[in-house]
Amino acid sequence: MSRSARALLALACWTAAAAAGWWWHRPPALATPAVPVSANDVSPAPDPRLHSPQAMAARVAAADPLGLKSAAPATMGLPGTPGPGTAPGAESTWRLAALVVRDNESYAVLTSGSQVPLRLHVGDLLPDGDRIKSIQPGHIEIQSPRGLRRTLYLIEP
Repeated sequence: MSRSARALLALACWTAAAAAGWWWHRPPALATPAVPVSANDVSPAPDPRLHSPQAMAARVAAADPLGLKSAAPATMGLPGTPGPGTAPGAESTWRLAALVVRDNESYAVLTSGSQVPLRLHVGDLLPDGDRIKSIQPGHIEIQSPRGLRRTLYLIEP
């Protein structure tokens, strides 16, 4: 038998095996026939004013997902001081959690396990006394009371 005849025979066997497998494992028929959608069932097109980036940002800011607008209880003390339930003399560990830079608003969010998240703008003091000098989309620049400047990245470069 020639090489091309063997190739055609192999192709025919594979085709027959595939067809038999499809026939044997055929998906079951639908229980009910599909009903066409009527014109009354079609929902209207979404309003582009509701789905614009500005509208979405306004809805997220209004929802306050991080709890930044809620006031801290009077017993919480100043940033960097221990929260309720911590041992006396223990200091909180603050972490840079988020940076928001949009239109004319920019702020950094610092979190601690024992305190309410802090929302800090340019010029505000950090819990350790450093001052925020600038807020960029990926980092903030801070200056210590002695004038030493450093950069904190949200994600290390």
